[in-house]
Amino acid sequence: MIQQQAVRQSQERIVIQPHLPPRDQADLKIGWIYAAVTFPLLLLTMLAMVALFGWLGSVLFAGPSGGFLALLGPLAFLLMLRKISVLRLELDTHGVHVKRLLAPTETIPWSEIESIEPVSRKTLVMEGWVCWPPKEQTFSMTAQGHYRIRHRRGFFFFPPADPDQFERSIAQLRHRRPSLPQNTEVVWRKISEEAAPASRSEEAPASGAGWWKS
Repeated sequence: MIQQQAVRQSQERIVIQPHLPPRDQADLKIGWIYAAVTFPLLLLTMLAMVALFGWLGSVLFAGPSGGFLALLGPLAFLLMLRKISVLRLELDTHGVHVKRLLAPTETIPWSEIESIEPVSRKTLVMEGWVCWPPKEQTFSMTAQGHYRIRHRRGFFFFPPADPDQFERSIAQLRHRRPSLPQNTEVVWRKISEEAAPASRSEEAPASGAGWWKS
């Protein structure tokens, strides 16, 4: 009975893969500039942690043998980066499950979701990439086609490989769960054509199609 329930639950979960490659030349420029700034900073941070732990070890243990404590530097660095490793999202009637490479799965119940909306390239760069820790936590090299998922504890960005499937799945699964508390507001809106990502504006749906406000 337990195995049957587990299989049934896994079949109901919808996997949303991220879009990773750049979409155009602008994405290439933005992505490489971001990587050229971010990766050296991350490397310097890890080296600083190695030096710090090595120095603390030599001071605490009063000898060169304490330098072996420097090996904790990379481990502390990985712990710091454990949330910046989103592989995919999984959706079911319970909520949004954020699957990560270096950290346990984070589950956000539908009752805590406040809004899910597409964002422009500028919003993604300014609010998702140019901050620490980054709010866009996948390995995506595109600044287009991202959605901002806002919940009670904060927000993050995610670029679904199939935006239409992403929208349909959320609309379907949200209606299958118990009703929301009165103080939870979920908003679906279509952004203006000027701010909309190019990939979305080319195949814009009919007026109001696919966008709801509950």
